[in-house]
Amino acid sequence: MKALIIGGSGFIGSHIVDKFLKENWEVTIFDKQREMFRQDNENIIFESGNINDKNLIENIVARNFDAIIYSLSTTTPKTSNENPEFDIASNLIPLVNLLEICTRHKTGKIVYLSSGGAIYGESNTDKHTENDSVFPICSYAITKLSAEKYLHMYEKLHGLSYTALRISNPYGPRQNPMAKQGVISVFLHKILNEQKIEIWGDGSVIRDYIYVADVANACFHAANSTKNGVFNIGSGIGLSLKKLVEILALETNKTPELHWLPGRDMDVPKVILDCTNAEKNLNWKPLISLNFGLKKTINWINSISIENK
Repeated sequence: MKALIIGGSGFIGSHIVDKFLKENWEVTIFDKQREMFRQDNENIIFESGNINDKNLIENIVARNFDAIIYSLSTTTPKTSNENPEFDIASNLIPLVNLLEICTRHKTGKIVYLSSGGAIYGESNTDKHTENDSVFPICSYAITKLSAEKYLHMYEKLHGLSYTALRISNPYGPRQNPMAKQGVISVFLHKILNEQKIEIWGDGSVIRDYIYVADVANACFHAANSTKNGVFNIGSGIGLSLKKLVEILALETNKTPELHWLPGRDMDVPKVILDCTNAEKNLNWKPLISLNFGLKKTINWINSISIENK
């Protein structure tokens, strides 16, 4: 079996690569550059280039993959609103071009990583199901939702098999702690290095956090499933930002210094995912507890901190 992981050098993508290799698939990565935190793996075929290069993408897809995992994004919820045109041009258009190419080459399955953390928008719903109305308030999520609709269109018009996974808030090793996205890794790095933590709002914002290996496992289940459609992938457990900081303090045995900032309009008050549909149809459910996942993440951050000293 052959898999193409688009964005396979990134945080989530690298764990998806690990999962498919573990299951003895032949793995090809397409990305602009190689992994940031690990050396090359000789068991991987690596292709570098620009996702907008349609001829290059066509030549790669022509190798007849059983599954293509699309784990690529050039924006975050915050940066997407600063330049919606770039968000659309760099995320949605390349995906539509890929669907055209996959239709011509009869690719087995497209697994697209969508957003469960941003796509639902403002709502009073306790837990979101895939049938809930969506009112996203950032370009990042609107682009993800548009991608889901194009996937559905290509299935209906051309028979292209797909699964869109609405991922909550992933965390774990190899999530860049110096980035602007990924609150757990960013906060842990600051706590461990005794740096000030900035919190937007009063800390009451509630999110659903999922360990990255569970996300990779969901991608593998989706690639092997005959079920098409949209599926939530999260822990099903909500934590306020304030409570999360308390847990991180306990896990690190350090008291962080907090700097409170005004709330942001793009931050919806509460997002928790109901993943019953994925458990029923993809035979998937989250297996890694928050405590275990945090310990793995802390150990990894400490290891790169030592190397960088």
